[in-house]
Formats: sequence, structure tokens, C-alpha cells
Amino acid sequence: MIPVIAGFVHHAVPYGATRLLARRFNEGRTTVALMRLAFGLPLMAATYTGAWFALGSYFLPWVAWTWIAVMPFCGFLALSSLRKLRRGGNGVIAQVRLFFRTEKLRALRDRQREVRELIGGLASDFARTHAPDPPLELPWTWQRIGGLALRWTIILLVGAALWTGWAHWRRSHAVSLTGGMELRGLPPAALAGMLDSDEAALRGILAALPDLEVESRAIAAEFARGTRSFYSQADNDALRQLMRRYVTFRAASLRVVWRHQKSMQITDERQRTRSFLCAYTAASALASMSLNFVESFGGSADAVRKLNEAEPSWDIPPAIFDTVRRGLTSPANRSALEKAASRYTREPFARHDLIVPYALFHAAIAKSQPLLREATVGLSADAMTQPLRDARDEGMEVLYDVQTYVSSWMGDTKLRDPGGPLIAPAQVAELRAKLRPGDIIIERRNWYVSNAFLPGYWPHAALYVGVPDDLRALGLDSDPRVSAHWKNYDRADATGHRHVVLESISEGVVFTSLEHSVGEADSVAVLRPRIAAAEVREALARAFSHAGKPYDFKFDCFSSDKLVCTELIYRAYDGPIQFPLKNIMGTTTLPAIEFVRKFANERGTPGAQFEFICCIEGDQRTRTARFVDETRFVKTLDLPGSDLLLK
Repeated sequence: MIPVIAGFVHHAVPYGATRLLARRFNEGRTTVALMRLAFGLPLMAATYTGAWFALGSYFLPWVAWTWIAVMPFCGFLALSSLRKLRRGGNGVIAQVRLFFRTEKLRALRDRQREVRELIGGLASDFARTHAPDPPLELPWTWQRIGGLALRWTIILLVGAALWTGWAHWRRSHAVSLTGGMELRGLPPAALAGMLDSDEAALRGILAALPDLEVESRAIAAEFARGTRSFYSQADNDALRQLMRRYVTFRAASLRVVWRHQKSMQITDERQRTRSFLCAYTAASALASMSLNFVESFGGSADAVRKLNEAEPSWDIPPAIFDTVRRGLTSPANRSALEKAASRYTREPFARHDLIVPYALFHAAIAKSQPLLREATVGLSADAMTQPLRDARDEGMEVLYDVQTYVSSWMGDTKLRDPGGPLIAPAQVAELRAKLRPGDIIIERRNWYVSNAFLPGYWPHAALYVGVPDDLRALGLDSDPRVSAHWKNYDRADATGHRHVVLESISEGVVFTSLEHSVGEADSVAVLRPRIAAAEVREALARAFSHAGKPYDFKFDCFSSDKLVCTELIYRAYDGPIQFPLKNIMGTTTLPAIEFVRKFANERGTPGAQFEFICCIEGDQRTRTARFVDETRFVKTLDLPGSDLLLK
């Protein structure tokens, strides 16, 4: 109905005027079409031109051109709908009139009964004197429908198979145990030094491995019981710390395997045996560690999703869980382990006194062999289902790319440019004097397409981090989470203004100036968390750790590898502040308006977690902005998210 109504509103006047004028000036039915064309063309052209200028004078030109482009189609829809409405309306009117004329209605019903009886008699006579007609062959028989269904099923299955194969080939990047370092010709002294170093590294890994396995099972069980939450920043950090240890041990194990995989090239038998033991022990430890990792977390879809997230600040690569699972199910890796197991006999180790001094290595090998045998069925099932998971993930990435493009366009596209910012530079300066590091800034920019799809009057949030001297006073300049991004923070933007704000926008989590973030908004408000100074310091350090991450166009607070604007605030302050996460269309998110609602619900109570600092409200009609009080700020909860036609 929306395009029908739009087409009717746009074309009603020229269409009606054309019919009236054509009826007035035509000279018979032969000239009706000519008269309608003569009057209709200029009237329609004038209407389209007037509509373009009217829309272009209020909105941006692209809005006017879009309207003009779609109106012909809307006009045809409206014309067709009006004809159907007219026919249906006439029928309804006739039925209503007849309902009140009971005598005529009774007579018509009697006549209808007579006609039925007459036609029934004629049909009986016809059936007695004529052979029945052969059944009509319908164009859509069940055989034809079944054939088409089978054909399209085959096409879809072939397409799905091709997509699955391509996705699996594209996403299969498991580190293989094949290849290795060339050891032929390596000087004995250099080889001895490498063996000593790698054996020491292996002892460290094997000593730490039991604690890592116990901790993995404990954390996985806590998430499964619900005593930990994937939405909690503290629990997220605990999982990241575990992941970082695992990734570190995994990389060290792979390094030893790669360096000693070609141990058969070594001519000295004792060194060759030591080198083989290094490679086999590292591969066994890696397999045991990976199997424990997959068994601990593989049963939870949320855990797998979380573990596949990249975290640059923790040196965690993307899709690490899938990479580990592929490494376990890789035919090349399993073949290499089987060959090593066939070579692993006691005699050469006993001959060179490599059993007792290397008891830890032999124990690791003995532990991994039965574990891998018992897990064979599960690993085979994983290998069979991995292509399906790859196809699903590849499809989700394509959908996310489309969503990113659409959301970016809506977030960067204005319907109207009212001619510059409403907040004056003097007001920005006055606001700056009120701010402290850690303050939460919520903002509104009118006329953007995205405002129509975001809940509430306030669509955006940012974090004020202050100037470098503020952070030095807090001791944050030496915090590794902050110092890693200090260079990008301690600089000016393209207009020469210093970075003092950290916010997540379509370009990602970036540092911006107050003049850019606040000065280009139409309305802005500041809330200050009522927490201890040490907690504010930790929140700022957390926020810095997210700098450089991409924007989350799914608006999902579950993931932490991509952040929406409010999630940056949530991830920074989670723990000291309880945020009201919302489930919107199946996605757990945090609209910026919820900051205002939380403040309004808690203000005046001892447990209030936000303090109102100030609010600058813009007025599109006067092209000005003014500071307003707390009461007026709370009333923004009742304002619509989109007010494109109200100002």
C-alpha cells in the first residue's frame, strides 16, 4: 500500500485535471486520447518538475531523484489499484443497497432457485443424449510439477555441493605436519645447540600442559553451567588469557615439529634419535593439547563462535578453533603421526641412553596415543561435517558483507543538509571544560537514514578519554593496553584538533577530536559513571585495548572482535556498571537510548550509577543549540527516533 498511496498522492491532481480538461475540450470519442495526451504531458511534466524542486529544496538532491525515478511505477500501481477498488466498491455498494430491499432480495432468490432447477434439468437431459467429454488435460499436471521439482532439486543440490566444496577449499588453512627444516649438512655443534634449546622448550610445554588442560575443562564447565557469561568482559578476558596460553604453546610445539621433522637426514645416530624424539613428542603434545581443547569447548556453539574471534591485543588469530579442529582431522597430519608411531621403538633410545633422561617425553607420547585412538570416531565425524560448517560460515560472511554495505550507506547518507552544525564552537569549548576522562558522550545527528532504523532519540555513544596529560596523571601512559595505541592517540586530526574521544563508527574504533565528534552533532549529552577512580582508570585502559577493531554491523554485543558504538562503552565499564542489554530481533545489543533510560530509572536513588553532567539540544527550526537541564534531558526518552518531517 505504501507505493500505491505515494503514487496516488503524486499523480492525483494532474491525472484528475487531465481527465476534466480532456472531457471539456474533446470533440467526440475519436479525440479523447489526443486530448488526454495534449493536456496530460505538460501537466505531468510540471508535476514531476515541481516535485523535484520541492524535494530538492528541503532534502538532498539524491532524495528528489529517487522519488522521481520510482513515481512512474508507483503511479501504475495506484491506477491499477484504483480500478480494482472502483469495481469492488461498486459491488459492495450494490450488495448493501440490496440488503435493505427485502422484497426484491426475496424475489431474486426465488428466481435464482428456479434458474438452478432449470439448468439442472438441462444438464441431466444433456448427459443422457451425449457421451461424456474426455477430461481436459491441465497444463500443470502432477507429473509436470514433480518433474520441475526434481529438476530444481538437482540444480540446488549441485549448487550447494559446489558451494560447499569451494568454501571448504577456501577456508582449509590447517597447519600441516608435513615439510620441515632441512637438517642435512647442519654442523653437529649447531644441531646440538638446537636440540638442547628445543628439548628445554618441550620440557616447559609438557610441565605446563596439565594445568592448561585442567583450566580449559574448568572454564568450559563454568560457561556451560552459566556461572560465566560470554557477555561479561571479565569472563571474556579469562577466556582470552586461556586462549593466549594455548596459542603460545601451540606455536612453540609447531616450531619444534617443523625443525625436527626431517630427522632422518641427520647422519649421527644419537642426534638423529634425539631429533626424532623431539618431533614426535612435540606432535604428540600438540595433538593431546588440541584434542582437550576441542573436546572441552566443541559442544557449545557459543563457545566455538567466541573462540573463533580474533583478538589482536592478545595475539589471537581469527578462526583459531576451526584451525585446531582441522589440524586434528587433517589426513596429512594423522598420516605423519601414524608413521612416527611405527618408527617409535624402544631399542634405539635404550642404546643411546635416551629413556630415563627423557622420561617426560616418553610419557607424553604414551598419553597421546590412546587418546587419539579413542577420539578417532569423533574426529572422523568432525572431518565429515567440517565442509558443511565452512559452507555455512562462508554464506554468513557474504550476508555480513551485504549488511555492511547497506548499513554503511544508511549510516553515511543524509536525507537533508540543513546547512552546517547546530552546536557553536563556543558551546563545544564550554562542554570541554565540563568533561573528565571516562565520561560517556551520547549524540544525535539528524537527517541520517540510519536514524529511522535505530531505537530511540539518541543513536550514538562515545567515550571521552581526555588529553595526554590527563592519561599521564592517571599513570595510563605506561599501561601496555594504552601505550600500544599511544601514537595514533597523541596526534591531531585532519583539521588540526587533538584526539580526545574514542568511538566506534563505520570506519572502526578510532580516535577523534571533540570538534569532530561533538561539534558535528545536532544534540549531545554527557553522563559520568559514579564509580571509583581506579575503576575509571581500568575502563579507559580496556577501551584503548579495543582501538583499531572494525565496526560491528550486526550490532551484537556477544562478539568482541568487532564493536558497535555502545559496546565500546559496555566492554570498558562492564563489571562496575550493570548495563541493560536488550534482545532485539534475536540479537543481544545495547541501544544508546538505554543509557538515558538507566539514568532516568536510577536518578535520585543511592545506587544510581550515572551522574548527569550536561545536555546540549539542537533546534532545527532556529538553527541553534542550547544547554538544557536534567529534566529536559530525561524527556528525550519520549522523542521519536526519526523526526525528519517534524523540524
